[in-house]
Amino acid sequence: MKTSSAQSSTWLLAGLLLAGVTGCSSVGYRTGDKTADSLQRASRTVEAQNQALDETIVALSTLVNSPASDLKPPFKAYSASLDRLLAAVERSDVAMAQLKETSAEYFAAWDAQLAAMNYEVIRSTSEARKQAVSNQVAFVCNRYEETQAVVRPFMSYFSDIQRSLGTDLNAEGLAAARDVVRNAETNTQKVQGALQQLASDMTESGIKLSSVIQPSAPLAATGRERPAAVEQANAVR
Repeated sequence: MKTSSAQSSTWLLAGLLLAGVTGCSSVGYRTGDKTADSLQRASRTVEAQNQALDETIVALSTLVNSPASDLKPPFKAYSASLDRLLAAVERSDVAMAQLKETSAEYFAAWDAQLAAMNYEVIRSTSEARKQAVSNQVAFVCNRYEETQAVVRPFMSYFSDIQRSLGTDLNAEGLAAARDVVRNAETNTQKVQGALQQLASDMTESGIKLSSVIQPSAPLAATGRERPAAVEQANAVR
């Protein structure tokens, strides 16, 4: 009986130790999934920002180029669209802050696992992977900053149009604003191209980091060149 009891205690202790090791080693992929989720969430906010931008320029074009007999309703529609756009930009900023927080947690957990490894060949391989993933997240974060550096002055441009038309809302005021609005229409297409590319990069990065593999997800690393959309959008500034 004593032997049986001792064996049971030994197996129980071994089970607890194994559970502890398993729980510790699983932290990395959990934080990786949180980072993947943050990337997907950020992608959705950028897509929403792009949609809000489209709605804003459509409302502005309708107001100026296809004026109604009463200009107040379409002006209010433009103002409401602009408010939604500004709110969408703020939500994107919040999502990016969350991404930076979760990715920092992810890489800290990865560093802890690297420190616990005994075999150099495994550690070196894992360190190389961490560097590649870190570069991937940094690339997306930098791309966001580049794109928003174009978007923010553009928001001021829309706001100035709102202020101008808000104090000069009549046929002659619309006529005076048409060249400005035409410029906004042209630049909007460039900004939308940059936002679309950014959302795509975020989605792809999120898919690569997730522990749930999607068959359509590309496994090869992508290039790190700035897309033409961002280069064109910089012309707005």
